[in-house]
Amino acid sequence: MSDVVQVVKRAEVFKKTDGDWYPAYKLGSWHEGRPPGLTRLVKVSLILYADGSARVCAWGGDDYGLELDYDNGNNDALVRATREFGEIMFQDLIDPPWLIGRGFKEA
Repeated sequence: MSDVVQVVKRAEVFKKTDGDWYPAYKLGSWHEGRPPGLTRLVKVSLILYADGSARVCAWGGDDYGLELDYDNGNNDALVRATREFGEIMFQDLIDPPWLIGRGFKEA
């Protein structure tokens, strides 16, 4: 039996950040009066796996990321992960301390 679990669905967005993501993505155009390269972004993903588990994660532009996994013990992993993803979508800025405070772990 393999430890690899197939990804069934994935949603990804970029959110503004003021945190250090080693490095953050940088917007290549003017945004809110700021020249190209000054608006920093982090990629936030909601992932549903074939076994019913789910993950919400945030990654910078290289190899630093934070993840929060949801097992499907109560058949509600997708509901809980979607709720977390929604909370993140309503934040103006995403930074590592805020996510760590919500239970995210370094990947």
